[in-house]
Amino acid sequence: MDCSAVLRPMPGSPPRPAAPAGGTMVFCVNPPQMTPLLSHFGPRICRGKRLVGYWWWELDRVPRAWLAWAALMDEIWVSSRFIHDTFARALPGKPIRYVPLPVPEPIPSALTRVDFGLAADIFTVLAPFDLSSHWARKNPMGAIAAFRRAFPGATEAQLVLKVSGADQNPGQLEQLRGLTADMPDVRIVDRTLSAADLAALIRCADVLLSLHRSEGFGLFIAEAMWLGTAVVATGWSGVMDMLDADNALLVKFTKVPVKAADYPSVPPGAQWADPDIGHAADCLRRLASYPGLGTQLRAKARARAERQFSLDRFREVAADLLPAAAPRQE
Repeated sequence: MDCSAVLRPMPGSPPRPAAPAGGTMVFCVNPPQMTPLLSHFGPRICRGKRLVGYWWWELDRVPRAWLAWAALMDEIWVSSRFIHDTFARALPGKPIRYVPLPVPEPIPSALTRVDFGLAADIFTVLAPFDLSSHWARKNPMGAIAAFRRAFPGATEAQLVLKVSGADQNPGQLEQLRGLTADMPDVRIVDRTLSAADLAALIRCADVLLSLHRSEGFGLFIAEAMWLGTAVVATGWSGVMDMLDADNALLVKFTKVPVKAADYPSVPPGAQWADPDIGHAADCLRRLASYPGLGTQLRAKARARAERQFSLDRFREVAADLLPAAAPRQE
């Protein structure tokens, strides 16, 4: 059941759903969202049911506050092996299941580079990120530094920074503008785009650049694989379920501690990747210099997307798991 009206009530939202009477409940929300759900439905929603948390997370340590919620679940599903390993370390004895996330093929609109205010015939790098998903983790500064090093001439290439969450983080948007003030080859797109227009923007780029420090999954990368956009990405964390040396250029990195200033409430001992900016710049230059390399990567990535992201694959895996245990008795 769709619980959007409970978690994000808005004018015109559909009526709040009623709770099912029995069976298995798969909570596709993280523990912080469980409180408003149970406040609405009441704890009786869980009685006599098998409870599954389908959770997403992006660090290599689980927040302490999540452990109590995990104890309430019969098992936990996750969408990448990186998340699986993180939860398995934190929750010994708890069944943790890798259930690949279905990613439907995006349907792009007819918008072109010119419609986005971009030069039509120049090598184009797209770095999309959400400012609400932690500046240090998404690492836009790394993307800017790598592009600057790869293409010091202002007419060699263009960088598109697709920014979400700017309305909630205006200071960071201004910081981005300051970092790129001397770069006429950078375009910041901070307006909200429809799903079709966002897909068109991804399709318009020659390469999607993600110098993330950690990702639980990596939805933009999955969509780029569908849309025929080559990928240059930090070779670590959840993206490694879909990327390899045949379908992407993987950026070298060094593991470093996660600083509390970079990630609120960071779990003790957490580490993430510090991508090698020089290597990232080399990857971008290779793609710009050898168009055939991009063609090869795109073909391999598309084939991987067709195999890995299908709804049929998800249904097969989930169908095997759903009847695996009887409802808990209370």
